[in-house]
Amino acid sequence: MRTRITHAFCIALALALLAGCPKKPANGRTTAKEKPEDVKARDEVLQDAAQKRANWSAKLKSMDPAQLAAELTVESNKGREPFNSMAFAEAAHRGEATAPALAASITNDDRSSLLTLLAVRAASRPAYDSIAPQRRVNILVDALRTSPTFNTWGLPHVKWEYAAQALAGEGELAARALEPLLSDKRPAPSWGSEDRMQYEHYKYRVCDYAWAIIAAIHQQKVEPSPDPAVRDRIIESTTRQKP
Repeated sequence: MRTRITHAFCIALALALLAGCPKKPANGRTTAKEKPEDVKARDEVLQDAAQKRANWSAKLKSMDPAQLAAELTVESNKGREPFNSMAFAEAAHRGEATAPALAASITNDDRSSLLTLLAVRAASRPAYDSIAPQRRVNILVDALRTSPTFNTWGLPHVKWEYAAQALAGEGELAARALEPLLSDKRPAPSWGSEDRMQYEHYKYRVCDYAWAIIAAIHQQKVEPSPDPAVRDRIIESTTRQKP
């Protein structure tokens, strides 16, 4: 939906700017100059955040495939999104050089393997294809089912993120695996001002994501109603029509 930088860095940047910026009236004119101590404090926070980011980037670059896979597992278990993971970016950037080793490291068929799986897919389709299709689907579906927040997947009425595209790309095997989630009414919230606003409007549940991804697999366009009851009737109707 949008290009994002690391979430922690965004928070640090926002806090720093909010702390240092003078208030402005409705006409946009600044009423007071920034105090030197506020400018200094803001710059120190920004410099510290940038240094931490640079240090972490350097550490990731020094990791061998096994170490990088371990970090991807940690971040997967935390629910970190691919666009919010420097480890994912590093793994994807290495391409064919690391992808086969990362693919071979995947032994768990659950959400703990999500970022590793997606990094392999982004780095090398042959390496991705070397992973058993059922394992790929199990990982993706388990990650969807257990997601604490759903920015990883996108918004059904706006755009699918990379994880949802990967799941839809698995075809009928994925569609069958998603069917049990059509009855899962657990809330599927999103963070971030715009995405949160959309979630509050639609009140998405896990079943809505499963339904919309199945529709994408079948190349069917969906226009979700903001009323969950309306969506439930559509989902129930779709389920009854299955042979």
